[in-house]
Amino acid sequence: MTTTNDTSDQWTIISDASERWVRIEDTSDQWTNSEDASDGVTSFEDIFDKDSDPKDTLKSSEVDAEAWVLKSSEKITFKEDTLTTNWVYREITRGGQGAINLIQHKKSHRHYIMKQMFHDVDEETKHEIEMFEAARGHPRILSYLGNLPNPSEPLKLRPVFEYCRESDLSEYYNTWQEHEMRMPETLLWHIFEQLAEGLVHLHKKRNIVHRDIKPANILIASTTTGGYPEIKFADFGLAQFQSEELDKEEYGAGTWSYQPPEPFRSTKASDIWAVGSIIHYLALGVPPCSLGRLDTDMPIEEKKEKKKLALRQPKHICKGASHLNYSDKICQAMKSACHFNAQDRPSASQLLQLVRPFAPTRGEMAASPLLEWAIQRKVPGHHEFNSWELTPDANTEDDPFT
Repeated sequence: MTTTNDTSDQWTIISDASERWVRIEDTSDQWTNSEDASDGVTSFEDIFDKDSDPKDTLKSSEVDAEAWVLKSSEKITFKEDTLTTNWVYREITRGGQGAINLIQHKKSHRHYIMKQMFHDVDEETKHEIEMFEAARGHPRILSYLGNLPNPSEPLKLRPVFEYCRESDLSEYYNTWQEHEMRMPETLLWHIFEQLAEGLVHLHKKRNIVHRDIKPANILIASTTTGGYPEIKFADFGLAQFQSEELDKEEYGAGTWSYQPPEPFRSTKASDIWAVGSIIHYLALGVPPCSLGRLDTDMPIEEKKEKKKLALRQPKHICKGASHLNYSDKICQAMKSACHFNAQDRPSASQLLQLVRPFAPTRGEMAASPLLEWAIQRKVPGHHEFNSWELTPDANTEDDPFT
């Protein structure tokens, strides 16, 4: 559970992944890690030179699947699979590529998320973990903690991430819908500020374009003062380092409803549009562009033309029949991020400067807490383990991620 220590010029976030963050001054977008976070059981330290540019390192690191797995497992070697000895786990969901499990360590009792891959490590899996490693260093980024190796199947990865027990922004929005209520404006500003903070880190500090920002990829790690959520960017499978080549590349990555008017482009301006689209969605229930049904038998070129003609102008967050009304200020900030022309959208730093003055402070959140059901809501997919399952034995090892 996230806790905060308020002082006049700094505050601390302690995440479930045991990372301690300190914000330098209340108006700064700078964050520092006040203690070394655990790299987990296996890490990319042998691939990434911490003193070099990750982009250059990735280009120079040509590692085949088998060599990569062996190299990333040098920190620890298991003679047998110790998953059931050290952990209890339950499957949350599964797909064609693998399953997502909630795991809990028998000694530390800490929860984590473990992906269990059904196939040998491939370029897509390596790329996503490499991008998680490159993006690390900020409390708005989901922490990749390491790989739990299975000696009997060393090429089938089991990457472990911090557990965000409050689900994602899509589920969070659904909770408000179930209670037939709109989110209060202070909550929208709070989420807007955190999204901008994450983009400043990705764009300015790491030169990374996420390319798939949408409510389902923004996780909620915990709630903080007044029940307001602490969010984290997740799913870096489509992320890339920004470059002139990427800016010119005609490739439509990501989810179409959260893509900008300029078709088939993946730029930092595209990420800005996606953040504005999330605020549009949380306020109005729809992103700026919601396509009608396209016939699955329609030729690809015809689909492209129809998508180009789709309306991509954000609506005004207007005064409706609801008891809550939103101000013109948040509407203008959202429409600034969703400007039709990419060159007229603010940078991540400019967006943060635009949003931060209106975001609630810790004191304001404490004075205006969210409703009790929003704080104590039941999260889909969360499973509590029985106490007898968590009983360690003589062979149980210490939690490698603490």
